[in-house]
Amino acid sequence: MRVFVTGATGTIGLAVSTAFRRAGHQVWGLARSAEKAVALARAEVHPVLGDLGKPEGFVAVAESCSVLVHAAAEYGTGAFAFERNAVHGLLAAARKRGPQPKTLIYTSGTWVYGNTGDRLVDETTPVAPVPHVSERPAVERLVLEADGVRGI
Repeated sequence: MRVFVTGATGTIGLAVSTAFRRAGHQVWGLARSAEKAVALARAEVHPVLGDLGKPEGFVAVAESCSVLVHAAAEYGTGAFAFERNAVHGLLAAARKRGPQPKTLIYTSGTWVYGNTGDRLVDETTPVAPVPHVSERPAVERLVLEADGVRGI
């Protein structure tokens, strides 16, 4: 299986990338710099130099993969504009498919549940995001409700 991972040099993305590699899959990972690309190559992940905010730089690779994992995160001013742009690029790539729908896995985060204290939460718990991730549930819905794509 061919897999494309954004955020492949981050904590979650690198763990996801190496897990797919250990399972015998071919993995391509988005890297923002040549130094990070070298680190991916050492992990036997094919580096794709690019920018999350410019999906045109990685969409062609994503189109050639059957599983897309969005594990990248941007923070600060305009972070969710970058996020939406990247997700729309990944969804467009996922829709260019063969006989079966592609899978897009969107890694979100527990902050969408707000301050839960000691209470356990899971995917069925209503969201109450903290302010700096307030737009994340809308991006999650883009993935989960996308036509022609298996969104997770």
